[in-house]
Amino acid sequence: MEILEVQSRDKTGWTFLTDLPITQDEVIIQNIYFHLALVEPSSLLSDLLPSDRLICLAQPSIRTMLYCFDEARVWATAILAQPGISMEARARRMDIFLQALELCRIVSAKTDGVTAGSSVVRSFVEAVLSTAILSPESRMFQRAWYHTAIQRRLSSMDTLESFLRLSRTDPLPFSPGFKLAVDFGWMIERLLELISMPDTLINTGDALGTVVNFEKRR
Repeated sequence: MEILEVQSRDKTGWTFLTDLPITQDEVIIQNIYFHLALVEPSSLLSDLLPSDRLICLAQPSIRTMLYCFDEARVWATAILAQPGISMEARARRMDIFLQALELCRIVSAKTDGVTAGSSVVRSFVEAVLSTAILSPESRMFQRAWYHTAIQRRLSSMDTLESFLRLSRTDPLPFSPGFKLAVDFGWMIERLLELISMPDTLINTGDALGTVVNFEKRR
């Protein structure tokens, strides 16, 4: 039997604090996909919806993409949290998932148009892997994760980032020009970020008072 420990509320952390208050109505949203599945529509659209979910108004291609993500997430989570396997076997699977996640980050960083220091565009595969790794079903196997950290010679395992080794000297096992599909959830997050940004900014050092927010239009 592996030791089961209570998990934290930090979406990228490992061990949860047990003294945090929990309410009955609280829903923890792990990523944008969970939010899209749970968000309620406006009352102005209630007559147009066949159900109480806003996602039902999305185009078939978007609904299919959400379905594919959910199916891939469930499969990946089941691989990590499969019952009845040894701790060593589970740790090997965890290490393979981390290696795949590292490859996703490295390939995305080498994509055309990504400059040094800029944020890396998240790929669909990375979204599936990271969601499965950070799922409560996966993180409850603390002993296997500690074993994986020891095998990777890590000094800490506070977050998912601390598990990753993104420096690689050997060539990537992909053909030149290989690219990963951009995560749809990442695009939605960027659109929400743009919507939340103001159109104009107050410039105290200019007599004009307000200036155009070019950062929103980049």
